[in-house]
Amino acid sequence: MNRRDFVKNASIAGAAIALPGRVSASPSAATRLRPVDYVNPLIGTAPITDKETVGNNPAPGEQLYTGTVNPGALAPDPNGNLEVGPVSRYDGRGGHMMGSGYRYEDGAIMGFTHFNAEYSRNNFLLFMPTVGAIKTVAGSRPGASGNPIDGYRSAKDDSREKASAGYYTAFLTAYGTKVELTATANCGFHRYTFPASREANVLIDLANCRPSATDASVKIIGKRTIEGNQVCGRTTIYFHAVFNRDFTASGTWKNGVVTPDSASASGIPLGAYVTFNTAAGDAVLIKAGTSSISQDDAAKNLAREIPGMVFEVVHKEAETLWSAVLGRFVVEGGTDTDRTNFYSSLYRLTAGPNYGGGWMDFCAPWTARAFMRGHGLV
Repeated sequence: MNRRDFVKNASIAGAAIALPGRVSASPSAATRLRPVDYVNPLIGTAPITDKETVGNNPAPGEQLYTGTVNPGALAPDPNGNLEVGPVSRYDGRGGHMMGSGYRYEDGAIMGFTHFNAEYSRNNFLLFMPTVGAIKTVAGSRPGASGNPIDGYRSAKDDSREKASAGYYTAFLTAYGTKVELTATANCGFHRYTFPASREANVLIDLANCRPSATDASVKIIGKRTIEGNQVCGRTTIYFHAVFNRDFTASGTWKNGVVTPDSASASGIPLGAYVTFNTAAGDAVLIKAGTSSISQDDAAKNLAREIPGMVFEVVHKEAETLWSAVLGRFVVEGGTDTDRTNFYSSLYRLTAGPNYGGGWMDFCAPWTARAFMRGHGLV
């Protein structure tokens, strides 16, 4: 059975599975967790350091498998490939170690892209909230050059980084800003909670992607809308983004030169920014429709999938969809850790084939690892 068929079958056929090991006491109905509550998408973003588990891996000259999954938010979709999540660097040596663009141990985030996958070379359409002067490059990764962060990248508070099925949140310490993300099949939904500032910004950097962008365009429409496209390799992504409040300032940049009040730009490298005057705790919401077909299709996807502007509604819808898929598999026995491993593995398996780096069968390393982990528990 290939991965696409597995996803389809999971939606129509349930399974009762007994986990090995100690049987936990049966919780009351009021405290019993649902299968979706056990999912932890952060699993797989950090290296395994336990020598007993690692064994003789990695082979000489190779990297240890780590950071090959992204903890971002996505909705279950057999044909989908949108996952809005953090990126910290684009790296990976050798043909087998591509990475997802994010590694937990990096300690910093350079933005939030809308297309991420395990074992993938693709990270498209980067948004980033900042506070202060407009910066047009992400800057050096801490420790990569021995220098402090010199671009719009920010350190993160590890204790406030969380992820669940259809949801991701982090706190950017450089900007005192909380980021929350959720998603539908073709749209990303961002909520940025800013400190008090007259320079609370949202950057859209159309040059910061993987593979490298060869062309892009952006247009700022009125006081609440931005649309454009990004060409990366053989892929063109169109987007239509709507904000919940008016910009107090906006502009574009090209080749590192910022042009305030500019409403459009094209070419590469380029980006756009919008600025807000915020009180402490003010939230800026952005819903971004995407398409690989056309600008009009991106706008239609947004209107169909997120007609309103209530973050909790979209988050709940994503969680409900995941609950319907994962709830088909009922497990008995084992520990809470066993259930977390099982349902987190199942979450990766049922996400859809495109999230495995485009592999149609159980080939991607973290997909295979999830399958083997789940099979081992069974």
